[in-house]
Amino acid sequence: MAPDAGVRQHGTHRPEILAQRSATRALAALAAAVLTAALLSAAWLALQPDARGLRERAGRLAYARIVETVAAGGSRVEDLELVSTSGLRARCQVRSLTSDGGRAAARRKPGRAAPAAPRGARHPAYLIAAGVETGRRAATFPDVPDAVLAACDYPIQFPTTLEPSMFWRGLPELRKALVDSPATLLLATDYLAQRPDVDPQAIGIVGASFGVPAATVAAALDTRLRAAALLYGGADLPLLFAHNVKLGSPVADRLARLAVWVLTRPVEPARYAGAIAPRPTLVVNAPADPFIPRASAEALQAALRPPKEVRWIPLDHFAAFHERDLLQELTGLVTAWFQAPGAGTQAAPATADSL
Repeated sequence: MAPDAGVRQHGTHRPEILAQRSATRALAALAAAVLTAALLSAAWLALQPDARGLRERAGRLAYARIVETVAAGGSRVEDLELVSTSGLRARCQVRSLTSDGGRAAARRKPGRAAPAAPRGARHPAYLIAAGVETGRRAATFPDVPDAVLAACDYPIQFPTTLEPSMFWRGLPELRKALVDSPATLLLATDYLAQRPDVDPQAIGIVGASFGVPAATVAAALDTRLRAAALLYGGADLPLLFAHNVKLGSPVADRLARLAVWVLTRPVEPARYAGAIAPRPTLVVNAPADPFIPRASAEALQAALRPPKEVRWIPLDHFAAFHERDLLQELTGLVTAWFQAPGAGTQAAPATADSL
């Protein structure tokens, strides 16, 4: 009887032993995957561009080509291709809401580098980096009298929704586009500073929503951007990703967040925001933004140094930029801040770059 009982007992516990071994193997495989990811992350980080690399990618303006010019409603919109000495190309729109409608700038011949700005009427310019689907069309949305507005397309059409397969397949292209986004804004700044209708001492940058990270980096790297307004965005890009994208598995979510940390580190706003000072910054966030968690908004605010002004305005994230009345209200707030004495485009010259 005893041997039979022993056999039955052994048979009873065998599935449990197999299950334990399977779990041990699974944990070992997971540990190996995490270690591999960590080693690859370290190697990737070693190859990431720093502030100098981003400036080199932006280069200097080689020439600006006018693709199309449209005059309507008292303004003039130029569709442009900007080409850098680094090989970077950007498609941008510039809208002139000035008394001369930007005619002096439009006389420039296509394919020629912008000339030195002659004496004459100069106006403030605002470079806009807006939502993922907006691109260069952002220059046509707000109405700012006696100003020049500019906006550029993103280097690629970023997806509005992410699936795991899209994320991994497009990793190299996505990484390049993230680096080229602030570089494109630096190239556009170089162009604006040479326009004959723009006051080079009165160029500001506005980052809105998805455009906040690139605008923050560009403002930190180019002191010709005399002030920055950062609207409804945040820092800690892995946190932003985790808040907006769920992959269906806690392990997958953690690995994706690690990958996003590695991928976005060269353009993480918290790394650059402090270098905008002593030029002033306006930050506007919504206290209950469904897309920008409060922790992300506060991370950006904390990374900035004085002079800075923080405002919490409870506007819907999309309505603030798409409903015309709300857009004009927000535009008026930002424009008034830029033009206030001692702030915005009236700020004193910035000191040497701190990055």
